[in-house]
Amino acid sequence: MKTIYIHGGTPKTATTSLQNFLLSNNEALRKYDIYYPCYNKKYFRRCQHYPLIKHMIGAEGRFVENNEEICRLFDEFFFDIKHAQQNNVIISTEMFWEIETKEALINLKERLSGFDVKIIVYLRKQDDGVISWQNELVKSGKNFCKNINSIKKKDSPAYIFYDYYSRIKLLGEIFGDNNVIVRIFEKSLLYKNNIINDFMKIFNVELEDIGNSQFNESMFLEKYEFLYKLCDYFEIDDLTDGRFSIGKNLRNYVSYTLKADYFGNTPIKSAVKDEIRIKVLEVFKESNDRLFSEILGMKNIFNNYDAAQIEEVSKISDEEPIIGINMDDALFSQMLVKLLSRLFDYDEYKRKRKEFFESFLNDEEIIMYGAGAYLNDFFDVVDMDINLERKVRVFDTFKSGTFTLLHGTKVEIEKPSREKLGSKKVLIVSKTHIDEIEEMLRGLGSVPVRLNFEYNCL
Repeated sequence: MKTIYIHGGTPKTATTSLQNFLLSNNEALRKYDIYYPCYNKKYFRRCQHYPLIKHMIGAEGRFVENNEEICRLFDEFFFDIKHAQQNNVIISTEMFWEIETKEALINLKERLSGFDVKIIVYLRKQDDGVISWQNELVKSGKNFCKNINSIKKKDSPAYIFYDYYSRIKLLGEIFGDNNVIVRIFEKSLLYKNNIINDFMKIFNVELEDIGNSQFNESMFLEKYEFLYKLCDYFEIDDLTDGRFSIGKNLRNYVSYTLKADYFGNTPIKSAVKDEIRIKVLEVFKESNDRLFSEILGMKNIFNNYDAAQIEEVSKISDEEPIIGINMDDALFSQMLVKLLSRLFDYDEYKRKRKEFFESFLNDEEIIMYGAGAYLNDFFDVVDMDINLERKVRVFDTFKSGTFTLLHGTKVEIEKPSREKLGSKKVLIVSKTHIDEIEEMLRGLGSVPVRLNFEYNCL
């Protein structure tokens, strides 16, 4: 019987690095009896298998009755597994950790009843996890990990998310305790101090030294402060300009387009007091004690502080922000006006885009990654007499077929591979997931090139 390994994150545990490794090496892994279904699969998006879970649990992490989309995706998935020669199948998505109900997990187990199923999760200390999650939340306009009060209620999203003991016990109840593999996301505890080596060790696969995998890095404090205030003080999402949400585009512009140090380069961890970290961990102490003693059979290494520190913690208000905020309203308003002006400066955007493209014309061919709407948006201001059909090759992981460029020129969309790209420069034409695309292209041996000007977000 084949075994399906579900890697469920958890979020902010270098999941993207691991998924990019599996994607870039999916063919090589087959000789180790490992199948990682990816290219040209409708149940695979953005380096992970989230559509399989997304259509099952819906937007709120709850069970959704079977529907045509769910059945179609799983039928395709089962067909691929049946015809694969390998006996070990890996699917990876952090959305698995968002399944909140026993009913939804039972449904998933029943769907996979023809296979052995094992769950792999990496757990990160809750103080680091909450800080990283809050970083991601403000990018989408959410702010429900901002203080202790927002995480300590047992029905709050954050508490449910980081109550590791209850989540692992539920997984064990459904899939069997021996089928739940729990790893601690601490560099010193990972095999060879690396999540990729550690993960592959589960399959008894020894890798050569691949260096340190990229642990998820937080944004700089000043950018976080701006996004935080945008959530709290500027209710802009209700305003629209045609079909575009100004608020959403402004957040995307700040989060993904502006240079990381545009506002400043203060490490965000410097704004988190030690007492706040302990206070976060105290919320989950009972859960952690039981996790380590009953499930992992070891000392609780998450809540590693003494009584004197706890006494100091009691003086901290539950309303104090977990990540300290120093940006005043006047500076925020000044930055906001400046960014909105830049966002709408389309003429400057066109000039810079054309100037950047011209720098590639001396290359024998122009290799681009991204066959979405932004590809033609890129070309629509390039008013130059060049043979695009000869000059341009377009690659995309998730799309295939023919793409029509400016003036009707057609190019075939190619799947990226080490053989096709080699060490060539690849221009990334995308507004989102640029870090993930860049990491994937590097894994294939190519040289990813980001646009050296800011995208217009409208």
